Amino acid sequence: MINIIVAFDKNFLIGRDGKIPWNIPEDLHLFKEKTTGNIIIMGRKTFESIGRPLPNRINIVISNTLKNSSQIKTDISFEELCKKEIIFSSLEEGIKFSEKFIEENHLNKDIFIIGGAKIYNEAISKEYFSKLCISHIKNEFSGDTFFPKIDLKNYKKIIEKDFKEFIYCEYENLFFKK
Repeated sequence: MINIIVAFDKNFLIGRDGKIPWNIPEDLHLFKEKTTGNIIIMGRKTFESIGRPLPNRINIVISNTLKNSSQIKTDISFEELCKKEIIFSSLEEGIKFSEKFIEENHLNKDIFIIGGAKIYNEAISKEYFSKLCISHIKNEFSGDTFFPKIDLKNYKKIIEKDFKEFIYCEYENLFFKK
């Protein structure tokens, strides 16, 4: 399953100066819980803002400037692949590699697209995802990076959980083309 996971405020804000504009440990814990043991795909700027590969996850970076990992094999273990730096020049390449790796190794893993704005825009516009995992931050913040404005009425809400500073919801993409 391909998921988009994101936290945004009431104005779809996701970033300020390459950082998350809020500090909500409960949301970071939820992100870790959802993505650990799975595959995450992110843009170069997101990877650089995190500063390191996230542990116990296959980290795929989409970049036109970093060296491409297109020769990487899919016949190694999940644990071994977690230790490698994996870079592709397009979101489509990263998704295809991830799906092939999961299929060839008979794994029950999910793919999470974790940002940033450019990667989210492409995933939304090309309907590359089956589920949206959104932390709706209850407050408004200032910043310079936004998630694409989407009409959530076009998606089927399947989970809603209220936290002190955010509401976590999962939405099924009824237009997913797989």
